[in-house]
Amino acid sequence: MYVKRNSFALMLFIAIWSCQSLAIEQCLDVVTMKKDLGVRIEDNVDDVYVPSKKELRITGEALLLSLDNYYGPEKKKTETIEFNWAQQKKTFMSRLLSSNTNAEALLVTSDFLYKLDDAHVNIDIPSSYEASLALQFSYDPNNKTIILNQMNPASLSLQLRSGKLPELGTKLLKINGLDVLEFQKRYPFFNSKNGNPLTNTAMFARSLSRIREASGFPLSLFPKMIWKFEFESPKTKEIFEAEFEYKKSGTPLITGSTVLSTKVANLGTEMENLIENTESLSIGKKYRIGQSQPFFELPKSFRKIMLPDHLKEIDKDNFGEKRLHAGVFQHEGKNVGYLRIASYSTGSLGLQDVGLILDHYINQLEASSDYLIIDQMSNPGGSVTYADMIIERLVGEIKLDTHMKFQVKPTHSWMQNYTSLIEAVAGDFQLVSFDPVRHKKLLDFLKEQFDIIHKAYTSGEPYSEPVSLLGYHEYIKFYTDMERAKNQGTQLSLFDSSTDSRMNKKALYSKKIYMLIDHYSFSGGDATPANLKDYRRATLIGTRTAGAGGSVENFSSRLLKAEFNYSLTVSLMYRPKGDETFVENYGVTPHYELVPTTNDYLNGFKEYFQKVLKFISEDLKKN
Repeated sequence: MYVKRNSFALMLFIAIWSCQSLAIEQCLDVVTMKKDLGVRIEDNVDDVYVPSKKELRITGEALLLSLDNYYGPEKKKTETIEFNWAQQKKTFMSRLLSSNTNAEALLVTSDFLYKLDDAHVNIDIPSSYEASLALQFSYDPNNKTIILNQMNPASLSLQLRSGKLPELGTKLLKINGLDVLEFQKRYPFFNSKNGNPLTNTAMFARSLSRIREASGFPLSLFPKMIWKFEFESPKTKEIFEAEFEYKKSGTPLITGSTVLSTKVANLGTEMENLIENTESLSIGKKYRIGQSQPFFELPKSFRKIMLPDHLKEIDKDNFGEKRLHAGVFQHEGKNVGYLRIASYSTGSLGLQDVGLILDHYINQLEASSDYLIIDQMSNPGGSVTYADMIIERLVGEIKLDTHMKFQVKPTHSWMQNYTSLIEAVAGDFQLVSFDPVRHKKLLDFLKEQFDIIHKAYTSGEPYSEPVSLLGYHEYIKFYTDMERAKNQGTQLSLFDSSTDSRMNKKALYSKKIYMLIDHYSFSGGDATPANLKDYRRATLIGTRTAGAGGSVENFSSRLLKAEFNYSLTVSLMYRPKGDETFVENYGVTPHYELVPTTNDYLNGFKEYFQKVLKFISEDLKKN
């Protein structure tokens, strides 16, 4: 198996956080299911290809070698969560060598990767087969039950094969005769996303509405995809069953020499069109990871902060609307600032422009509110640098002994990319002429961090001592300050907070901060609240975050006769002053635990937000 890493942009050594493992839900809901209403007969050559034992052994050994070379958490997991890496590899090779077809080998491999128990592991095997059901389940941790919180009754009635339709709030008890948690344990795809059991079960509940074989679930082993659900009525407590046939599309991976695909059995084109046309007639609320709007309705007094015309002109990607939601409302005589951070992705907008938009929002919130609520519930992560930009505007000054660091997997390509950044900074004569002292300080800082990684590389250590990845953040800020200086005649020193381009005023929120987090907060959604907690800058409210604790990189390979793509955690987040040193498999624990209930999922989190405001009021009185 030939393994290669996907190419980096020059500065991508700094890492990208993302919810790679959330392929089922599609973090930002930008991938829509393929629609092909025709019936096709296709040859699937790979499906019936029988690999030799030699091919299987070479394939398995190559994959394990790539993991040994690139997978950062391997040694740390063995030490901290009793992760038996040697046994995992032995079991994988045994199962792989027993595979009879190429397709079976693909599923065995994806199953093994999910057992790494890592939220950043994402599998992409060559299958377009998908199955969807017109409903959404959520997990109620208080009662340890899975409940129905949204559905399209017209679409679901067409998928009903026997029994009756459930109502909102109905509890899901069994799937195909198995208790739901027993069913979950059958498939690592459902069960082993990361180390937070609450996140695992919550994601399993959500995933039942859309299942993708490309992500590693052996969907082809359920060719009819008619599943029996056992429910409990929320009102009468009646136990009843219903069989639903999932709406299918795409080409199955394991089928035989020919496959019949893309058509929902027994439904004509008219019925298909009816399903599509009734999607808007849903009841209940569908919750998505990375959604821009808050889960709860804000008070009627809420007034949104708008962007001025000069910022609207640069915000071509509509970044301010898609990923940030800022404003002020009144509560108990206080002006409450509210900032929703839907993700730490910047889209196509450049980081310098993102900084200008952030400056505007933070300055407006500072001027008009008594305290700030940051809502990053269900945040899938994104860019390290963007998260650092937000943190700096909340803490005022980045402290290297407090700020999150990374234990880097010292690979050859990592060294090359870091070297490229150093060369780019060293040869940037605009910055040299603008501020030679600051330029030298930045260059020395980058070289110092590089030396730490290089030491681990030359000594063969599995990962480096903790290093700071603030270099690219400072590089971007250096450029921004240079542009500002052209208009304002000012210069700023390394690690100072940035200034607003129009107001010539530091963009800094100086008042009390509360941050809403949950078990759907991944990667950057883990790290940002961890940073703010370690700075003692924010009080965290909610549930423990998912524990996707490192930077992720993408890999591709030629697995036997099929293209196979996957992502891995390469370096580990490290908290110099955290209550937990590592984020991987731990996440970050809130100061005040607030667990969502069934009613929250059914009534739009109204009670949840009232509990948040009540806690804040009591906390403010104490302090």
